[in-house]
Amino acid sequence: MMPGMSGFEVLCRLKAPEPTRHGHIPVIMISALDELDSAVRCIEAGAEDYLLKPFNTVLMRAASTAVLKKAAARPASRHRPLSAGREGAAGGVAPPHSAAQHRRAHAQ
Repeated sequence: MMPGMSGFEVLCRLKAPEPTRHGHIPVIMISALDELDSAVRCIEAGAEDYLLKPFNTVLMRAASTAVLKKAAARPASRHRPLSAGREGAAGGVAPPHSAAQHRRAHAQ
């Protein structure tokens, strides 16, 4: 839990259309909530992926790599370059089944 504002509220603010915002901010949600409704709600609100805590580093790397590739494919006027090493910049486009893959990986 984050103090003062939920992660979902932060996501909604980042994805809200504002005339002053430049570019696309990709977001990967990392949550302890293992509820399908939470994952669906976040994806529908604009999250690129939804991973469960404790997250699998292989899945996080795949999601981060995917978002960087997607950002590189966008026209320059629509995004700012992202750095995989900068904390908080990761957001990814992973297959919609990544949360299920994460659960299977941690069930073993």
